[in-house]
Amino acid sequence: MSESKPSPLAELWQTMSADQTVDQQRLANGANRLVFGEGPVPSDLVLIGEAPGQNEDRLGRPFVGQAGQLLDQALASCGLSRPQTYITNLVKYRPANNRDPQPEEIAAAQSYLKSELAIVKPRLIGCLGRHAAGHFYPDVSMGRDNGRPIKVKTDITQSGEIVIIPCYHPAACLYNPQLRQPFEEALKNIKAWLEKSKTAQTKPPTQAKLI
Repeated sequence: MSESKPSPLAELWQTMSADQTVDQQRLANGANRLVFGEGPVPSDLVLIGEAPGQNEDRLGRPFVGQAGQLLDQALASCGLSRPQTYITNLVKYRPANNRDPQPEEIAAAQSYLKSELAIVKPRLIGCLGRHAAGHFYPDVSMGRDNGRPIKVKTDITQSGEIVIIPCYHPAACLYNPQLRQPFEEALKNIKAWLEKSKTAQTKPPTQAKLI
């Protein structure tokens, strides 16, 4: 009996794991491992953070520390489900001392994120934090754009565009509890957009009147 072929996502991770540029960056930062995305494939919703933290580096899963716990709680309170959501990061390893990912690190991972999204086929991307949002929409202002649907150009979809919704990063809510409410409002907007979009897809076409 022949062995089953790895899934496209598994093949992508194998390719990225063998990428010497990415691995040298990981080693230079003292990270233990690459932390890949997880969730259903395909998925209507993809949440993208910035980079793994200490707990993610230890366990090899995205958003499993305090910020991840807050994210899980906020998703549940807004009627969203983490098991039905694909979650990943711009950079797949922990930057040294949990610093912000640098432009060259994001650039080295960019093609893999693009391929990842093409495989998962989201209808909506929730961008957690300014780095994730700025990757798709350079003029982002979190104070202005948190929770706001923004249509951006992309070549991962047949239409050549996709909608993103910037959200405060859950880690920011830990440091500043006043951001928790606008963060949850952004998640509610994500849920509302998905429901409205799904209704529009299933709505029967309007019959034209003959004159």
